[in-house]
Amino acid sequence: MRGVRRSAPTIARLGLLAALAAGSVACDDGAAAPPAGAAAGCAKKVLILVDEVPGGAAPLAVALSAAGLQVTTSDVASSAYAGTPPLAGNAAPDAVVVLSGGQPRTPHPDMPAEGQQAIVDFVAAGHGLVLTEWAAFHVAAEGTPRWQTLAPLVLLGRTGGHSGQVTYEVEPSYASHPIWAGLPAAFSFTSSSNVGRIHPAPGVARLARSPQVLDAVAIRDLPPAGRVVHLAHAGNHVVHGWTNVNLLRLVANAVGWAARCD
Repeated sequence: MRGVRRSAPTIARLGLLAALAAGSVACDDGAAAPPAGAAAGCAKKVLILVDEVPGGAAPLAVALSAAGLQVTTSDVASSAYAGTPPLAGNAAPDAVVVLSGGQPRTPHPDMPAEGQQAIVDFVAAGHGLVLTEWAAFHVAAEGTPRWQTLAPLVLLGRTGGHSGQVTYEVEPSYASHPIWAGLPAAFSFTSSSNVGRIHPAPGVARLARSPQVLDAVAIRDLPPAGRVVHLAHAGNHVVHGWTNVNLLRLVANAVGWAARCD
């Protein structure tokens, strides 16, 4: 498929991370999903739309592959995504898009309207989406707000940012949710993060909170549309962006849930 590259070479180079993050994707019923390629109720294919740091999404790709997902990373940054590669096809559709969404250069470019609309249509068709801090950052940008077509899918508002140690604490009522499978009730790691609250809307809920960043993980489940997960974490914005094992497991679980692995 034009415009993408498989992540296998990256996986070979980062075997240690794969070992640390290994674990099966959690399905809706809490059971482990079958290995990639086996018959399943979900496609288990994920496309990572990368940021502008070369190789920055590699540790995340390793962890998702180790969890049994079929991972593809884009050749273009999300800021240049204009709908190619297409997100779904008749033969082998992607189940979930992970939108890294960050870029270090300023002024920050907006994602082309065609790319934003492609993602909106993808989710409306029942597929999944996983977002990072950057989604809230772009939508809330003063003067020149970005990602306005994607804005209805952005679950976290923004009042500021935080850099340093953060602690994610699962909401007690979601402790057995598939996204939190295999995780402690609370864990801490180094992060650049969004600070803000969820946008109240049908199907939207806070799954985890944080003393430092307020709402840490938000979800939207509004059938027949696809599921959305929004993390306060900024992805590959700092050196330790994708190095915490619990965070990587959280993202892998989020992809499995958004893919409706049941």
